[in-house]
Amino acid sequence: MKNAGIRMLRILLGLMGLTLIYNGSLWAFFPEENFTVNEIMTNSLLGINTIKSDIGGPLMAVGLMQILFVIGREQFLWPLVIISLSYFVVRTVSLVVDGPHAMIVTGIVIKPILHIVLFRITKTS
Repeated sequence: MKNAGIRMLRILLGLMGLTLIYNGSLWAFFPEENFTVNEIMTNSLLGINTIKSDIGGPLMAVGLMQILFVIGREQFLWPLVIISLSYFVVRTVSLVVDGPHAMIVTGIVIKPILHIVLFRITKTS
């Protein structure tokens, strides 16, 4: 039963990794819809390129690291933790400085859950 729970956590983490790769690809290669949904306005090629590379690239990289971690590459644990903690800190500061938004609060809730899943998988593997 214990192994089934860990297997399910690995599957969920892998699906999350695939979702990050997909979303990162959308940001990197088809950003226009994300601009509209996230109320982002750009008025220069430099701005568009910055958003594509600074959002799309890291999302794809984190997704790939999650998948590699799920298939047994334990060395990706700490980079994932560091990146997730960085996102958590920035979202928390943004919440305090800029005010609440549903996506900010969602990000603040999801990051600790991700850490619990990561540590649970490594402690029982």
